Formats: sequence, C-alpha cells, structure tokens
Amino acid sequence: MHSISRLGVERLRLSFDCGSDHPIYNSNPIRNPNKLFKFSLELLSQASSLKHLYLYHCIIQPSSGVRLNSLRTLTLDSVLLASGQLESVFSSCLNLNRLELACSKLPYKLCISGTVTSVFFLACGGLEEIDLRAKNLRRFECILFSKVRFYFSFVPMLEIVIINFNGAAAMPYIFGDFARDLPAQVKSLTVKVGYSQIKYFPTETQMFRNLRELTLVLVFTYDFDIVKISLSLRRLSSSSAFGFSAIEDNKGRKRK
Repeated sequence: MHSISRLGVERLRLSFDCGSDHPIYNSNPIRNPNKLFKFSLELLSQASSLKHLYLYHCIIQPSSGVRLNSLRTLTLDSVLLASGQLESVFSSCLNLNRLELACSKLPYKLCISGTVTSVFFLACGGLEEIDLRAKNLRRFECILFSKVRFYFSFVPMLEIVIINFNGAAAMPYIFGDFARDLPAQVKSLTVKVGYSQIKYFPTETQMFRNLRELTLVLVFTYDFDIVKISLSLRRLSSSSAFGFSAIEDNKGRKRK
C-alpha cells in the first residue's frame, strides 16, 4: 500500500473476492461473513493523494487516529459494518463529499455525519434507523428492501430526497411521519410505490407545501388502472411541480 502514495494514485478500487459467495439483493445480502477479507483504513494512511476509494467484499476494521483528508468519495460495496464503524470512517475522512453503501450488512442504527453532501443506500440489510446529522448534506437517496425510520436531526442544507422501499409496510410511514418530518428546506421528493399502496396517499397535502417537486414512481401490475388513481393524484397536484411515472413490476418497458 505504500506504493500508492509514491505513485500519486487518486482513484483506487480494491475487490476482495476470496472465492466467497457473491452478495444477493435482499434484506440479508452477506451470506457468509466468515469469508470476507478484513480491511482497515490504516493501510491507506500514507495515501495522501487518494481522492476516490471503492471497497468490495470486506469487513471494515476499526481505524481510530487515521486521517484521509484527501478522500472525496467512498463506495462500500458488499461490506460488513459493525456498530460505530461508519462513524469512525467519517472521523477519518474529514473532507468526504459522497458516500455510497451497496449490498452491505449494516448495524441496526447508523448516524450520517461529517462533511458529506450526497449519500446513497442500495439494497443494504440489517438497518432499521438512520440518523441524519450532516450539516452539508444536500442529496439523500435510499433504495432498501424493508422499512427504515429516519431522523432528520441536523440537515440544514438537505434539498433532494429519493426513497424506494420494497414492501407495502413502509408506505403508511412514508406518507405519514416521514413526510411530516421532512425539513422545510427540502425542495424535491421522489417516492416509488406499488399500485396497491395508493390508499396510503396522504389526504393532508399541507405536509408537501414546501416542495417544489414531488414525483411518484408507480409500480403497476395486470390490474393497474390509471383512471382509478386519478383522484388520488389530483389531491397532490397542489405542489409546484407534480409528476409521476409508471413501471412494470417485471422491470419491463417503462411508461409515462
């Protein structure tokens, strides 16, 4: 790893396959954590030129005292994170702008802090609560397989939120407490919902009064009927910009 610093590497991709099982897209993406490679950011402590880091198929180890001040983007794909490890990463990467977490096994609760301006979650398991405490965060996108509760503790710059939960159980929360708790400065909200979940559309449109753009992505099945949902959509049309699209549940052709 010392050669990375000498060569002035700015973009590094580390993949630790180790002949282990590949992650799967469900609520438990890591099938055999015992086969994952153990990796610590301390190995990159001398990489002063590193700006973009991608880690695949590993267990993130404690790295207290490490400073990666040049790092701007971090992608953790198919990793195992224990409680407190992500907070340790934020304390080590004081200038991090973008964080991506994909197909990873995460602790029950995560706190997003530090200097990040953009955060993206994709198909991660184990997570039930996300506490947002990043003062520079502007864009937050979350695509998960189960309901997660959000706490907007301190996100004064947050403007764009994209939410996609697979499962009807999350919809009452998304169009209830989640919508009401959105910070006033959020300008754009995108939510993916199933046709059967239309009944959870909010009746009190005042909760969206500050949005400039509200987008609903409707997943339709054989019984999808645009006429039946028109009344539900009409009561949301008071937003400055309201739009919706519909996609087939078999990931077929997209319609608008």
